[in-house]
Amino acid sequence: MSSSHAETLQIIYVCCAAWVGLCIGSFINVVVYRLPIMLERRRQQERAELTFSTIEPAAPFNLSVPRSRCPSCGHQIRWFENIPVLSYIALGGRCSSCKTHISRRYPMVEAFTGILFAFCIWLFGVTGAGITCSIVSSILLAQVLIYRDLHANQPTKPVEM
Repeated sequence: MSSSHAETLQIIYVCCAAWVGLCIGSFINVVVYRLPIMLERRRQQERAELTFSTIEPAAPFNLSVPRSRCPSCGHQIRWFENIPVLSYIALGGRCSSCKTHISRRYPMVEAFTGILFAFCIWLFGVTGAGITCSIVSSILLAQVLIYRDLHANQPTKPVEM
């Protein structure tokens, strides 16, 4: 295999990794929003069971149901409004229905995950290490964002010695 052919394949792999990373970044946004809510609902259900009380059954809420909606007007996001980064740019960062501003965090998480995946595949190639690097970095990103959301408004105490 010639070096130019190998370089071309490397570029293709890195671009494909970036696209997969953009899509995974979109899913990370869903995980970061929904997972804490899902865990809190489970905690409330377990508490109710332990105290022999009842709580009203909630509508299904997991990583796939319900479909994504605008938090302001409830407009259900259509498939073409959910293309990582591109839809945000095409919509001018606003809901297509009510024109409410959409947080820049969504495309930033998507883009950052795309960059992480591309970097991992560029660094390690399409190997077990490259794929593991991509997976681990996306899991860590989700954990950091969830932690930040849950603890962003909590004041920190100085360490006492």
